[in-house]
Amino acid sequence: MLWNRKGEVALTVGLVLAGLAACTAAPPPETTAAATVAPTAALTVTPPATPWVLVDAAVPDAVLEAATGWASGERQGVEARDLGAVSGEPPAGLWAVLGLEENLSTLTEGWRRGTAFLVLDPSSLAAGERTSTLGPGVAYDEAGFLAGIVAGLATRSELIGVVPGAGEAGGWRTGFEQGVRYSCPKCQLEDVSDPGRPSFAMDVIGIPPQAEITPTAPAAAAPWLVVFEEAPAGWSEWVAARVRTAPEALVGPALTRLAAGTAGEAWVFATADGGLAIEIERRAISPGRERLLREAEARLAAGILVVGGD
Repeated sequence: MLWNRKGEVALTVGLVLAGLAACTAAPPPETTAAATVAPTAALTVTPPATPWVLVDAAVPDAVLEAATGWASGERQGVEARDLGAVSGEPPAGLWAVLGLEENLSTLTEGWRRGTAFLVLDPSSLAAGERTSTLGPGVAYDEAGFLAGIVAGLATRSELIGVVPGAGEAGGWRTGFEQGVRYSCPKCQLEDVSDPGRPSFAMDVIGIPPQAEITPTAPAAAAPWLVVFEEAPAGWSEWVAARVRTAPEALVGPALTRLAAGTAGEAWVFATADGGLAIEIERRAISPGRERLLREAEARLAAGILVVGGD
C-alpha cells in the first residue's frame, strides 16, 4: 500500500513538471513574408550634346588645323564638310560654322538662327551680333614695314627697287621705306617698273600688293624679290621673302570670343595677333640677319615700333 502511494505521487509530480515545461517553451518564430516593392521605372537621361564646330572643307589646311587644335583644347568637337552638301536643320550641339563666304551663303535660314559664324575671305558679309570676319582688313603699313626690313637685310649693293602699285594707298609704300631705313640706313630706293630689267647693281626689289605687272623672265643674275602674298609668274625661285596674311593665327582667338558670347568682330590681319606672317629664303637671308628681322617683328607686334612714327 505504501509503494503504490509513492508511485502515484511521482506520477503526479512528473505530469505537473511536464505541464510547466510546455507552458514556458518559446513559441516557434513566425515566418514573415518579404515585402513586395513595386518596380521603379528606369529613368532615361539624354546627355547634352557635345559642343562642336563645323568647318568648310574648302578652307586652307592651316585654318582647319587651327580650328581642330582650338576645339581639342576646349574639349569640343570639330568636323570638316562640304557645305554645299549640307541640308536640313543644324545638328545637335553645333554652335559655330567656319568657312568661306561663298560657301556659307548656301546654308538655309535655319542654320543662321542661333549659330555663330566665322567668315574667311569675306566680301559682302560684315561682322554682326554672332558673326565675326577674318579680314578683309590688312595692316598694309605693317606689311610694308616688314618687307622693307627684309629688303634692307637682303641687299648687298644697298640699291633697292620698288614697283609702284595700288597697294601704296594702304600705306604699304610708307611702311616699306621706313623698314628699309630701319635695317639699312644707307640704302637708296629707286622706282622700277619691271623686275626683269633692274637698274645697274639693283639686287632687291619690293613688289606691293595688287601690283599689276608682267615682268620679263628672270635672268641668271636676277634680283631678289620681296612680295606680298604671291610672286609674279615665273619668279618663285627669286623670292627672298613673302609677307602674307595668316588667318590660321586668328581662328583660335576669334572662336574663343564668340564662344564667350562676345559680339562678332571684324578681325584685321596685323602683327599684333599674328595675322601677318613673313616667310624667308635662306639663300637670301642668313640666320643672323633673320634674327634681326624677328626681333623687329616682335617689337612691331608689341607696339614698341610704330609705323609712321619717328
